[in-house]
Amino acid sequence: MQTEERNRLLYVALTRARDRLYVAGFEGLRAPPATCWYNLIKDGLEGHLKEIKAPDGRSVWQLASSQTTKPEPAKSRAGASVASTPLPAWAKTKAPREPMLTMPLVPSRLAPLEMEAEDAAPAAPARRRPPAEPPILPPVLLADDGRFLRGTLTHALLEHLPGVAKESWRAAAEAFLASRAAQLSVPVRKDIAAETLAVLEDPDLAPLFGPRSRAEVAIAAEVAHPGRSGAMMRLTGKIDRLVHNGDDVMIVDYKTNRPPPADPAHVADAYLLQLAAYRLGVGRIFPGVPVRAAILWTDGPRIMEIAPGVLDSYQQRLWELDPSSLDA
Repeated sequence: MQTEERNRLLYVALTRARDRLYVAGFEGLRAPPATCWYNLIKDGLEGHLKEIKAPDGRSVWQLASSQTTKPEPAKSRAGASVASTPLPAWAKTKAPREPMLTMPLVPSRLAPLEMEAEDAAPAAPARRRPPAEPPILPPVLLADDGRFLRGTLTHALLEHLPGVAKESWRAAAEAFLASRAAQLSVPVRKDIAAETLAVLEDPDLAPLFGPRSRAEVAIAAEVAHPGRSGAMMRLTGKIDRLVHNGDDVMIVDYKTNRPPPADPAHVADAYLLQLAAYRLGVGRIFPGVPVRAAILWTDGPRIMEIAPGVLDSYQQRLWELDPSSLDA
């Protein structure tokens, strides 16, 4: 059956040529099989081929015949000449660049990467300090319990375990950590699994992982400046968890800080700017639907919803960030 299909393809290839057909082959250490197309054609034309010497001295086998039909006249006609017209003035000038604020929604880089406002832009605001973040720990402490890796692993477990049967959560978590974090000690891996399972098994947090929720939601949005015509902010990021309850939408961002702050007033500015930007983008997707935002501190665990008024103030700060604040 396969051989017949290959022969049908060969027939199509041989009968579609208009003027010339070139047949070539490749031979490696092993001789090609007798049923390859090259051998089938060569054997089928045995006695009709004429040997021709190519310029490089190699033999080329040729089957040629005189043309038996008259050439067809060209079907295309040269179009009527069109009088040239001069280009308008706007075609010779560079298009103005639209003012665009590009915002990556990552706390460690939450500041404009690019402000394109070269044309008739208002005066730049006074230089502002970059948003505050929790202090960076020394490398020795980070290496002790794989703090950065810990956050990555916790995020991955919270993403995938809700899709596994509950009775298999622990076994799946331990197998995942053994495979992806073999460099961490067994006690640390057990601690990560226990912290993740405590989140998933908390009845107060169950709605976050129900059927109306989605994990790792990529978001990209362009938002118009509320007070400056033509100015836009481009937001790009990934939301850890998004829950659409019907009446509202909840944005949840995971944080594995240990220990976490007890009061929203002590949350790092970068985290609140991140949530405010998420809310701004998600609001474009769900117009007219209230958008709430919260931080899920995995150490506890504890959910901390951020008041709308706080998010409003940080949302305003997004427009005031100075693109040069990351130059240092």
